[in-house]
Amino acid sequence: MIEFAKENNRAVIPNGIDVVDYESARKHLGLMVIGAEENREYLETLVHEVIEGLALVPIVFINDESSTGCIKIKKELLMAWEVTAQEVMEEAKQNSARVMPPTFQLMSDILRENSNLDLDDLCVPEEAELFVVSNRYFVCGASVAFYPGFLESIGKALGTDFYILPSSINELILLRDLGQNPLELLQIVKTVNRTQLQPEEVLADAVFYYSRSGGFRKMRSAEEVDPMASMGNMGDIMLVFACGLMVALVVAWNVDLGKFTQVEMDQSTEVDDVEQITEMLYGEGNAFIEKGTVYQDPTTGKYYLVEEGASNGTSATVSSDESSASAGSASAGSAGSASAGSAASGGRGA
Repeated sequence: MIEFAKENNRAVIPNGIDVVDYESARKHLGLMVIGAEENREYLETLVHEVIEGLALVPIVFINDESSTGCIKIKKELLMAWEVTAQEVMEEAKQNSARVMPPTFQLMSDILRENSNLDLDDLCVPEEAELFVVSNRYFVCGASVAFYPGFLESIGKALGTDFYILPSSINELILLRDLGQNPLELLQIVKTVNRTQLQPEEVLADAVFYYSRSGGFRKMRSAEEVDPMASMGNMGDIMLVFACGLMVALVVAWNVDLGKFTQVEMDQSTEVDDVEQITEMLYGEGNAFIEKGTVYQDPTTGKYYLVEEGASNGTSATVSSDESSASAGSASAGSAGSASAGSAASGGRGA
């Protein structure tokens, strides 16, 4: 970073930041968090602090009309700044809430604000609601978990302990502790990490927990898990997966949900002729094409279709009529989509 500033006469750094001058840079210090083990060699060059397997890294946060991003603080810069790593870390912790203001939102509100879909029929009970925490810019937002007093204030607001799912380096998903099995939650995190995110966006293959009496910690072993807990909470687990998949489409893939359209049942026609269905699926010339994977929310009966298209990117389809998807019948939508019941589809954002 020092060489970059020198080569560019320090004048091209956004926000007028003189990165070689600590007094200029310190006002823009913030935080980001990355996986400690996954970035072990890289972290040897950076100022950082490891907490529960996560590396907290101070950054110079850049935000102007042309760009939003960050510059990680390398150890070599400390000599020019004439400060210690501990001083920089403490300054970054104290500054972060001002430089990168935290946000705390219901996931359903985020989806509702970005779509014209009626989400009220999801029927998610209040205690099972999911929350998304980040910063105002959704950049390096997972670091809000380490803002002084932030998780404590959420615990007081919710009145309960809660799980923290590291959905990416840019945001976290929180859910109240309802007795869920952490091993099931861990599998969800791993699935999202491997199927929804770019490698550089992955934070950790882990589940974290905040206790109002014990603070922040990583869930470490099966000894912390009631082996029968998941049997009574499988519906909650599947709800988390379905909603997590939706927020991944919105945040990680930047899907424009505003382009979704609703197709009602009266716009569809039921086909119950077995020979006709067979011809539709396998007939020569006009056979149906497999488009994606279908997930069902056991709480509402809705089906979620996620498909990849070579020309149209990624789209999601929601079907609300469980009965019309039964064996031996199919429903053809008249608005250019084929699904059971009402459907919504949209393309992947740029």
